[in-house]
Parts: sequence; C-alpha cells; structure tokens
Amino acid sequence: MNQSFKKYGTLLSLYLAQSIPMSFFSTVVPVIMRQEDYSLTSIGLIQLIKIPWILKFLWAPMVDHTSFEKTLPSLDSGI
Repeated sequence: MNQSFKKYGTLLSLYLAQSIPMSFFSTVVPVIMRQEDYSLTSIGLIQLIKIPWILKFLWAPMVDHTSFEKTLPSLDSGI
C-alpha cells in the first residue's frame, strides 16, 4: 500500500511539473503581452509552444523505448 502511494505521489508531482508552466504560458503570458502592446498575431503564435505537450502521446512511447531500454532497464516496472 505504501508503494502505491509513492507511485501516485511521483505521478502527481510529474503532472504538476508539466502543467504549471503550461498554464502560465496559456494564461499569464498573453495578458502580459497584451499589456505591453504586442500584436494579437504574436500573442496567438505564442500558443504554439503548447504543441509538444499536446502531441506528447505520439512521441513519448518512442522516447521511452529507445533511450531508456539500454541505459536503465530497471525502469520497466516504473509508474
């Protein structure tokens, strides 16, 4: 039971580590850019920074399979 809490805690911290910067770029940066008189086009283009996060389900299996298979084989039983 304690082991599953550690896994969920790790999963929660990883999720927070990726979602906090993403929500900052989605909400705070456009407001600051608008206050600094950036064009609406450039404010819209800043949203392209989210593309890797949105498409991570496509490239994450490749990264997991190729980079960790040889160096850290014990991670197969990870999260």
